[in-house]
Amino acid sequence: MPTYRFEFHEALRTNAVRGIKLEDDEKATAEAVQTAEEMLLDGVADERADWAIKIFNQSDEAHAIAVIRFSDVPVAKYRS
Repeated sequence: MPTYRFEFHEALRTNAVRGIKLEDDEKATAEAVQTAEEMLLDGVADERADWAIKIFNQSDEAHAIAVIRFSDVPVAKYRS
């Protein structure tokens, strides 16, 4: 099972979470989208802010497999 790194970017700050084991790149991207949705719903991140998650397969640390911009994540369907 591949290991991934998620980098959380907000403006000039970056935090990385390493060692995330997921089945493949598609599952890693889906997990990042779900994480972004949860962060928006929990108020951790602001959808108007410059937040993003970059996903790296640790077998190729130089190239992100996807970038999830929080402004592109549709969370309105979860809000009441």
